[in-house]
Amino acid sequence: MPVNNSLVTQAQAEKQLPFSQVINSVPYQKMISNALKDRGTANRFISSIVSAVATTPTLQTCTPKTIVSAALLGEALKLSPSPQLGQFYMIPFKQKEKRDKNGNIIQEACTNATFVLGYKGYIQLATRSGEYKRINAMPIKQGELVDYNPFDDEITLQYTDNEELRATLPTIGYYAMFELNNGFRKSIYWSKKQMEAHALKYS
Repeated sequence: MPVNNSLVTQAQAEKQLPFSQVINSVPYQKMISNALKDRGTANRFISSIVSAVATTPTLQTCTPKTIVSAALLGEALKLSPSPQLGQFYMIPFKQKEKRDKNGNIIQEACTNATFVLGYKGYIQLATRSGEYKRINAMPIKQGELVDYNPFDDEITLQYTDNEELRATLPTIGYYAMFELNNGFRKSIYWSKKQMEAHALKYS
């Protein structure tokens, strides 16, 4: 089948270049400067995103435009792209090739980076709102779950206060809770099996 060269030539050219070179090209510099008016902010953004891509091999397979778009969304929320901080992630998702009604390829198969908010990012945004009195999320170790009633939103935990011992215990699930300043409180517990099934289904 014929290929629409005008739509794929740029993508093919970008594949041949390292991301650090692509992001410093004129089109990407213009995209970033239009989104981030302050030059200092733009320079910091470029440095952080180049570092994130360099330390995450899977991102190096993604189309540069989707990496920049995902990172700009994180920047708009004032979150860091650093994987170590866990505020948000740029997750690679494979995209099948697209064809027009005549069978011509209008977009080659590729891997796109998608913005995914991390749980530390949720905590950061919640804290900034000033509406939360308490917020927490943590893994639950073997022997710590006494009872959980999802209907009444009640959970009983027995924390293992020996940190060295706790670090060796297998994780059986995950607990999260928040309490607003107005007194509203919500908690949830998911087993490790539930969490893994969710990850497989949506990632």
